Amino acid sequence: MAPPGPQTATDHDLRRAVEATLTRFHLLGAEPIVEALACFCVDRVRPDVYDANHVRAPRAASADEIEQLLARIDEVYDGQNHRQVVCDLDTPDAFEARLCLDGWHLQLTLHQVLSGPLEIDARPLAGLTIRPVTTDADWWSMTMLARLDHVESCQRFDREPWSFAVTSAMVSLRRQKAPEVQPFLAALDGLDVGYLSAMPGPDGVGLIEELFVHPEARGRGIGQALLDWCVGDARARGAVHVGLGARPEDWPRHLYARIGFRPLFVQRSWERDLDLSPEGP
Repeated sequence: MAPPGPQTATDHDLRRAVEATLTRFHLLGAEPIVEALACFCVDRVRPDVYDANHVRAPRAASADEIEQLLARIDEVYDGQNHRQVVCDLDTPDAFEARLCLDGWHLQLTLHQVLSGPLEIDARPLAGLTIRPVTTDADWWSMTMLARLDHVESCQRFDREPWSFAVTSAMVSLRRQKAPEVQPFLAALDGLDVGYLSAMPGPDGVGLIEELFVHPEARGRGIGQALLDWCVGDARARGAVHVGLGARPEDWPRHLYARIGFRPLFVQRSWERDLDLSPEGP
């Protein structure tokens, strides 16, 4: 058998399209600052939400450009206790190498893409309904489920859970992205037990985001029903391909692969936490 060849032009172009959709997703509801060396995603109302405050598409290559961009990052996010830089295909190696040298921490996200039909049993589950999140009551229900999701996720990775205020801020940001990024709630026998969001995206490449099912309702096909519903919604609004992201160390990546999502690329982001507490005497 011949060794695998380089990434095909089709996959290369598809990755660029997925990255464009991700950039649009993150800039929705935020204050974008687009400059020659990077795009800054800023949300002054939600400074503790990483997704709303980070750098995208860094382009600093020379030593002078790198110093300039690092200083600009500190200027834009002055007063915030974190820094995050999301890299893409055109991010210079020298800039990432500098972040590594300076002690920034690398985070990876596996991006998978669905180009054909979902390979699932789409038979309806008795008592299951799926509806768009539109009312204040819907958004509150999503907040309560998101809180369970965040606490569970932090326990899984042995981290201190975010505050409820951060959870609320993250959901309020999602509300600003709607209806382009449309969340859906799954209810079983009238009780909300899960959610997932869908976005059509530019250039025919959609996105689904943040699948969660209540622990007591798992194993009954609710997650697959939400995936089927949201892929259908994204495609009804113009998407041909549909992407999603997963942590490399978390189990859902295998579920997505089994139902037709193909691994396309690994996105790199670099994070740094700052100690802004006042110094002692």
